[in-house]
Amino acid sequence: MQNATNRRGALASLAKATAGMTALGVACSVSQCATKADAATIDRTAWDRAFAAMEKARDADEAFRPVFEAAADGFERDRPSGDDIKLRPIAPLVTPQARTEILYRADLDKLHADYIAAHRVSWWAPDPDAVIARHKACCDEVRRFRAERQAVKDRHNYGDIAARYEALSQRFYDTQNTLLNLPAPDLAALHWKLEHLFAEGAAEGGDGAEPWAQHVMANLMADVRRLMPKEA
Repeated sequence: MQNATNRRGALASLAKATAGMTALGVACSVSQCATKADAATIDRTAWDRAFAAMEKARDADEAFRPVFEAAADGFERDRPSGDDIKLRPIAPLVTPQARTEILYRADLDKLHADYIAAHRVSWWAPDPDAVIARHKACCDEVRRFRAERQAVKDRHNYGDIAARYEALSQRFYDTQNTLLNLPAPDLAALHWKLEHLFAEGAAEGGDGAEPWAQHVMANLMADVRRLMPKEA
């Protein structure tokens, strides 16, 4: 936290100096905002190509978002909750974590086999077979819940759509990281980096900054040193 605070303080004056550049970033493309000195320092071809890839990935992510949200809304509306399933025959102490594990992830065949193996060895119930039957019935109810849930997911094509949206979001994230790892060719590019790294945290009014990776901050500070006006 202290390192994040120190980095924020070191960049505060620079962020203030570049705050007025938002209009510049909107008025012209990043590729058009280089000064002669900036352009002579860094070949901007790689930046322009990466920035175009980022914009393309962003547009694809945003265009697909309504499709994902419609599928997600439909699945959430129609899916069974499983709240009505009484899991005491499986787990006498049903914590929220245990409920989630049993309903969605547990190997039910193994769960039932382990139950039989344990209680055939030491079982004090007057009718062990009846208790084991209740355990199996509860496992079968969970199976029906899972099957119904999967049917709803398939009906809304939620699995495939969610996977597609995840891939698009990952691509957008990766293209942004590519830009952060490239040297900024001019102040407009540096402003984009500052906005990407710090604008959201500043807007939230918190007292901390996102703890970005050391190499990201090293690249940013290298941009600052290179692009700041040199004193005579």
